[in-house]
Amino acid sequence: CYGRLEGSTIEEYRKKFKKYFEKLKALTEKERRDYKLDYDIESDGEIIERMAAQLRGIALEHLGETVLVVSHGSCIMTFLTHLGRSFADWGVGGIANNGYAVILYNGKNFIVKDVKGIKNTE
Repeated sequence: CYGRLEGSTIEEYRKKFKKYFEKLKALTEKERRDYKLDYDIESDGEIIERMAAQLRGIALEHLGETVLVVSHGSCIMTFLTHLGRSFADWGVGGIANNGYAVILYNGKNFIVKDVKGIKNTE
C-alpha cells in the first residue's frame, strides 16, 4: 500500500521520496525490511507478512493443485527477497510485465522452483 500516494505516477513518487531512496542504499537487508518511506506506506516486512499469509492460505486451500496468483511486480520481488534473493539484485523495472515465479509450499516453507522475466535470475 502506498498510502496517500496511491495512484500517483512513478515520477511523483520518486520525486517525493528521493532523499529516502538515497537513505535506503546505506541500509542493511534487515534495516531495509523494516524501513517505512512514510507513515502510511507499507514496509517491505509488512508486504512480506501479508503475502506470506495469503499465499499460505491459498496453498492450504488448494493442496496438490496448481494455482495462479497475480500481484504487482514490486510485491513479487519483495517476497522473493524474503525467500533468499538480495535487494541488490533488483533494479527499477526488475520484473517484466509477463515475469513470474513458480513458488512451492511444503506446509512449512516456500521454495522458489523457477523464475522468468526477473532480472538476475535467468
